[in-house]
Formats: sequence, C-alpha cells, structure tokens
Amino acid sequence: MNTQRPMAMWMAVVGGLIIGGAAVVGCSSPEAKPMAQPSTQDVRGHADRAFDQLKQEEKERGVPSTPHQ
Repeated sequence: MNTQRPMAMWMAVVGGLIIGGAAVVGCSSPEAKPMAQPSTQDVRGHADRAFDQLKQEEKERGVPSTPHQ
C-alpha cells in the first residue's frame, strides 16, 4: 500500500495552515499611526538646500546656467 501520496497531501495542508496562520497574525497589528506632516518651512528649507546643491554641482561640472523667463 502506497502511503506517500496521502502523507504528502497532509503535510501540504498542515504547511498551508501554518503559513496562513502566520500571515494572519503578522498582518493583524494595530492600525499604523499616520506620519507627521512636515511644516511649510521645513519643506522650503529642504528645497532650498537641494537647489543650492544642484547649482553647486552644475558649477563644478561647468554646465552653463540658463536664466528663467
């Protein structure tokens, strides 16, 4: 009598239940807190620094600056 096929099916079912249970438990954490929104001044400061860095890199590479119209 061949018992390997029913044993393999049983192991697949048990393995699926274990993995499914772990997924449910892992995903059932409390609601995530929303991220704090940065102030307008913070955003403007980051943008100014990034723009200054870009201009500095352009100067170092010798890229001509184009005036805005």
